[in-house]
Amino acid sequence: MLLCLQKIVSSFLELPGLFITIFFGLGLIFLFRKHKKLFFLFLTFSCVFYFISTDLSTKLLVQPYENQFYDEELQNIPGEETVIVVFSGGVIRSVQSGGAIYDQIGPRSMMRLYRAFQACQETGSQIIIAGGNVYDQPGQSISAVMGMVLESWGVPSKMIKLEENSKTTWENAAFSLELIEQTVKNIILVTSAIHMPRSYQTFRKVIEERGRTDINLIPYPGDYRVENVPMSFSSFLPSSGSLETFSAAFHEWLGNLFYLLK
Repeated sequence: MLLCLQKIVSSFLELPGLFITIFFGLGLIFLFRKHKKLFFLFLTFSCVFYFISTDLSTKLLVQPYENQFYDEELQNIPGEETVIVVFSGGVIRSVQSGGAIYDQIGPRSMMRLYRAFQACQETGSQIIIAGGNVYDQPGQSISAVMGMVLESWGVPSKMIKLEENSKTTWENAAFSLELIEQTVKNIILVTSAIHMPRSYQTFRKVIEERGRTDINLIPYPGDYRVENVPMSFSSFLPSSGSLETFSAAFHEWLGNLFYLLK
């Protein structure tokens, strides 16, 4: 009982729960001062922020979006006619450790890369890593950093191609397709599950525009954000993890809107 009370109190005193507490507290102040419109305004802020900061939003909104694509069986796909394309997901620049300064692979890139590594082990196909230096910061392209990690896992350099110029999901697809030979019949597309709907639709459109409609595009998502477990007591407590997951999904929904308006 004491532990549950501690969890409740800490969740509303730490970010993002602190914002919910502040909004609700301000609402009560305006209620006591008989400013009903301001009370309902801050009450709405509090409720909305609570919703997007708990598993209520991730379970109801994000999980169905993530689960639009399920893993394909790769055993029957001929490896010599197949290429694995993995979209990058960021790096952490200029990390200082052990007397050296280097670019560290980001968590999203790592999870995507490991999924591509699994596909490579299963099919023996070449991997194309797509991702440039998005903001033109000092350092290597994201794909170069990911390529070094892949080599450290034992994948031969001849099995890896780097696409180092793209800065958007559209460019990831378009520039990767330029590296794919005409003999390739299958593309295994790897990215985060939450990024897969936009990535798949974008790649599909690029393939059609470039006249490569003979290519079979196979979604192979990884890096899932929402656990496939029943909701529990902690699901109703605000957390930075839930807010981050909702923010990532919101970014994808906006991205889909922008691409529709193109």
